[in-house]
Amino acid sequence: TTVWIDIFTKRFILKEINANVFLSIHDVGGQARFSAVRHNFLSNAHIAIFVFDRTRPDTLQNIRSVWYPEFDKVKINHKIGKSLNLLVGNKSDLQDLIMIDNQEALELQEEIGSVDLIYTSAKENQNVDKAFEDISIAYIKTVFNF
Repeated sequence: TTVWIDIFTKRFILKEINANVFLSIHDVGGQARFSAVRHNFLSNAHIAIFVFDRTRPDTLQNIRSVWYPEFDKVKINHKIGKSLNLLVGNKSDLQDLIMIDNQEALELQEEIGSVDLIYTSAKENQNVDKAFEDISIAYIKTVFNF
C-alpha cells in the first residue's frame, strides 16, 4: 500500500528500436485525502499503468470505476496529447488464489483502451520489466511515429 507517494526511476535500453529509456514512475496513494496530489501528477502523465491484484476482484473493479475515469478526466481537462495506458494483472504466482479470469481482464483492457494486458508477479520478478518495456515501446512508436 502506498501511503503518500513513491517515486522510482527506471533506465533501460530498448534494443528493438535502439532507444535509451528513462522513466520516472510515480506511485501515488489511493486514499481520498491524496486526490489533489494525484490530480497534479496525473496532469503531467504520458503513460498510466493500471495494476490489479489477480486474487482480489475489487481491484479490477476499482480500475473500471475509479482509477481509469480519474485518469481520463485529467487527460481531457489538461488537454494531454498522446497518452497510453497498460493493464497489468499482478500476483500471478498465487495460482490457487486467482479469482479474476482472463476474459474479465480482456474486457477491461478493451474498455479502457489499454495497449496490452500483461500478467506479472512482482514477488518472482516475472514480466515486470516486460511491462515497462512494452509500454515504452508503444509510447515511442505512437509519439514519434516509429
